[in-house]
Amino acid sequence: MKKNATPKPGAQTNETNPVEIKPSSEDMSKINKYTRRALRSEEVYIFNIVLCDNETDRDNERFTVDALKKIAEIFIGRTGIFDHSQKGENQTARIYDASLESATDRKASCGDVYHYVKASAYMVRSKRNQDLILEIDGGIKKEVSLSCQVAKRVCSVCGVNRKVKSCSHIPGRLYGGKQCCLIMDEPTDAYEWSFVAIPSQVSAGVVKKFECGCENFCDRLCSRNKSDSDFAGKDVKNMDGISFEKLKVLAKWGESYRADLAGEVVKLSFLAGNNFDTKMLERVVEKMDVDELKAFKIAFEQKVSDNVTPVPVLSSSVTAAKKTIPAKSGGSADNNREFRI
Repeated sequence: MKKNATPKPGAQTNETNPVEIKPSSEDMSKINKYTRRALRSEEVYIFNIVLCDNETDRDNERFTVDALKKIAEIFIGRTGIFDHSQKGENQTARIYDASLESATDRKASCGDVYHYVKASAYMVRSKRNQDLILEIDGGIKKEVSLSCQVAKRVCSVCGVNRKVKSCSHIPGRLYGGKQCCLIMDEPTDAYEWSFVAIPSQVSAGVVKKFECGCENFCDRLCSRNKSDSDFAGKDVKNMDGISFEKLKVLAKWGESYRADLAGEVVKLSFLAGNNFDTKMLERVVEKMDVDELKAFKIAFEQKVSDNVTPVPVLSSSVTAAKKTIPAKSGGSADNNREFRI
């Protein structure tokens, strides 16, 4: 592991020299592992990027140093696209080298020495990407974000792995004077990295959760037969008596229930007198599971109940009615008149 000074965030053309980087023979040797024919250095444009680091990001999540080390290994050879739009036509670059770096002159917000993943990417020079190369050199295309999968998302307060079990702690909130965050560890797969406008990480940007456009996944499952080889035997057994169509319906019901529950929590929060920013509250609620939403709903309902003082319906008109409605002969004024429909 190398040790360097703190890097500038995002995609870099050259960290020490604004002049374009020239591929070395070592660079070309690594690049040509991914090509059909051996490319010449003049056919290639290379640049350095900072993929991610161990700072807490905008989503209140951060990587461990061990996770960063693994990311540096598994992202070699991964393609670069735009805005995580996973279409072949968006492929524009490829990482051919990556390493875990540290900055001895800087501490991460968690108190550890600042670490980051530095990667080197290449593009084949063509008319199509001339403007992109100019934008990279000019600092326009700069921020990057990666997409990967991790096995652990651990609550910094209680140590629960949120990939397996939920807890009541809310990322971003203070507990005992320390801000809660989710610590990501054990990367299991690398998907792609992208040029983006606003990354999750301030210094580079990262997408921890794989968004693969699987909205039609249930439809594809429904079209399969239980005997398909894509399913393990034990999984087929467990499916006895439950059709994929039924699972699809149940999933939609679950999504609808959760959406309604989230809306109730947001509404009750304001009724309870909490002056949270609407957008911020919606982002927080989006990260909650159903059990957390139910707990907050109960708490907010109790607070609303405590804050509301029962007032008789049309109470302001009762006094006026008593003054203006004459008493019937042989009796008193009709004091129930104001409640009639």
